[in-house]
Amino acid sequence: MQIEVVGEGAVTVVVRGELDVAHACELRQVITDLLNRGDVGTIDLDLRGVCSIDSGGLGTVVVANRIAAAVDVRLQVVGSSPFVAELLRMLAADGVIPADVVHNDKYR
Repeated sequence: MQIEVVGEGAVTVVVRGELDVAHACELRQVITDLLNRGDVGTIDLDLRGVCSIDSGGLGTVVVANRIAAAVDVRLQVVGSSPFVAELLRMLAADGVIPADVVHNDKYR
């Protein structure tokens, strides 16, 4: 899995590869570091490059959203592959974390 962080106050976290139980800790650490900085108001997750996601990856995103909200940081999925968007919708996680399929290749 590859993770790229773009921006400062409003940060985009671009994730590519497999977001699974074996790699979820990497994303968790990146988000934790951003929340601990104290100067981040929004974290946009770009998951367009994620080819697979399992319960470990999905759980990391859902829990990160709850923690971010508790410290007044907005965390949202701003781009996802059709597979990830459909999975979030099927599991009703898109009601907690908005997830749209985005075709813009800005960060790819």
